[in-house]
Amino acid sequence: HSCAESCEWSAWSEWGLCSASCGGGQQSHTRTSSTCNGTSSEVRACSEESCPEDCQWTAWASWSTCSATCGGGNQTHSRSVAMAAAHGGAPCLGDSSESQACNSQHCPIDCQYGAWTEWTSCSVQCGTGTRRHSRKVDVQAQHGGAQCSGGTSRLEQCNTNECDQECNWGEWETWSECSATCGRGQRTHSRYSQTCAGISEEVQECYTQHCPVDCAWADWGAWGACSTVCG
Repeated sequence: HSCAESCEWSAWSEWGLCSASCGGGQQSHTRTSSTCNGTSSEVRACSEESCPEDCQWTAWASWSTCSATCGGGNQTHSRSVAMAAAHGGAPCLGDSSESQACNSQHCPIDCQYGAWTEWTSCSVQCGTGTRRHSRKVDVQAQHGGAQCSGGTSRLEQCNTNECDQECNWGEWETWSECSATCGRGQRTHSRYSQTCAGISEEVQECYTQHCPVDCAWADWGAWGACSTVCG
């Protein structure tokens, strides 16, 4: 009969690389034999320690409402840690909140008047006059602000009481020429007033000289009787 062959295995190979660097993997090694029956490979767990977990931020929240509608304000947004670092993982870098400038455009400035000056003196003491006062623009409208309206001066009536009227006659005018160049005539002169009642014209007789009187014959009388009857 033939001799029984002895079973000989080769030495086990070095363990292979772990299938994972952390969190649990597998590695194997082998041996060979041309005559032996049995297990030619082995598998074992490896890298069973937990994997490092890096810190993770949440997404940034929306920007907040600006603190001012014009002239420059601030707004912020924030984020939080969604997952903290573990097992030697990298920490979260950066800030959990940010701020930025906003609405930096100029604010509209409305036109503004200064105070009214005192009223001027009335233009008359009685009989209705006028007086005025004024104001200046202290602040001009800018950046789309409202323009001033209403004007810079005002006029109003004053001293509307009736005046006490005094009677004042003008001077008498020079006498007119006599209405006749001789004999008796008339001449006049006048004075004027808008407030007085009374005589505004005077008339007087005038006499410069006697009028010349030409000689004038009377009409012829009737013929007298003849001084003789005949011859």
